[in-house]
Amino acid sequence: NCGVCRCQAGWAGKHCQCPEDENCFMPGELQPCSGKGECSCGRCSCHIIDSVLYSGKYCEECSTCTSGKCEELRDCVQCKGFRTGPLAGAICNETCTIKPKKLQSLKDKVRAGAKLCTFLDEKSGCDFNFTYKYLSSHRDHVVYVQKLQQCPPAPDVLLAVLCAIGAVVAIGTLTLILWKIFTTIHDRKEFEKFEKERNNVQWGTENSPLYKPATDTFVNPAFGNRSSRQSKQEETTAQ
Repeated sequence: NCGVCRCQAGWAGKHCQCPEDENCFMPGELQPCSGKGECSCGRCSCHIIDSVLYSGKYCEECSTCTSGKCEELRDCVQCKGFRTGPLAGAICNETCTIKPKKLQSLKDKVRAGAKLCTFLDEKSGCDFNFTYKYLSSHRDHVVYVQKLQQCPPAPDVLLAVLCAIGAVVAIGTLTLILWKIFTTIHDRKEFEKFEKERNNVQWGTENSPLYKPATDTFVNPAFGNRSSRQSKQEETTAQ
């Protein structure tokens, strides 16, 4: 109309090329782009708030935040998919409106742009995974949950026992080696000390306990008595 486009319902912009701003509203939100961005031509341009960059179709995602859509969907996905968590039981159907679809693997959904969420199931001790993605056809999201939880491998008892035995043997062997080295060093020092003291002492031959004379003198008692008797006999004969 006179060079100015009059857009049909649901479209806006100078050339009616942009969807209306309602596409920037996340389901359940009253502010466009979750209040963390601006809606431009039907798309959210996310802001940096308090040094935190928000992302996602509705600026609802934050890599360093503890809250978000994953946290919001967690309890409902857990009770719907595995019947565990704080909403397990009758309260689950009363509180949760989502209907997660179970899949064997979520790799294809993640490659298609879905957001992957991972949480720990306190009851089983395993992780459960699910994805969510907003649909372009309407203001809603679809949730897929992985059928099997990801559990850590069970500990190998035999391997643990063998490792413990090996550790004890290794510690014992190392202790013996260290003890042998210590005693060898100690004995060597003591021997060197003994040699040094022995070399420093000057022993005289008459006082040295190690000195032994070259000759020995022995007295024969029988020989001495015989000589005395012969002398007496000779004196008697002379008289």
